[in-house]
Amino acid sequence: MIRMSCDDGRTWPVSRVFREGAMSYSTLATLPDGSIGLLYEPGNGIRFAKFNLAWLGGVCAGIEVDGATGQAGQSSSVAVTVTNQMGAAMQEADVSLDLPAGWSAEPVHLGTLAAGESTTATIEVNVPEGA
Repeated sequence: MIRMSCDDGRTWPVSRVFREGAMSYSTLATLPDGSIGLLYEPGNGIRFAKFNLAWLGGVCAGIEVDGATGQAGQSSSVAVTVTNQMGAAMQEADVSLDLPAGWSAEPVHLGTLAAGESTTATIEVNVPEGA
């Protein structure tokens, strides 16, 4: 299992099975191109594998949402600030909101965020009648 922590090891919210079965000693390193190198022992020698964060399926990003209000049947602008907390750039990042049934909002493309960089996106949220 490959796991990633976003808070210096307090929690490990991102994980993916790398290989079924037993493995001995393994070590990970961030490579110059931003990918991750894995050196491991599957039982018959030492092997090397390389993957990227897209394969892992998660990123470390701080999210702040400004307080927003909306009225039924109207749209409301929501400011979302995303901070890249990883040591490498987040390539072609998007931000979207997880909304209740009936509500809608299009994802917003953020582009590339360098390590430590923050950006704020405005997302238009459509509030359904009767909300």
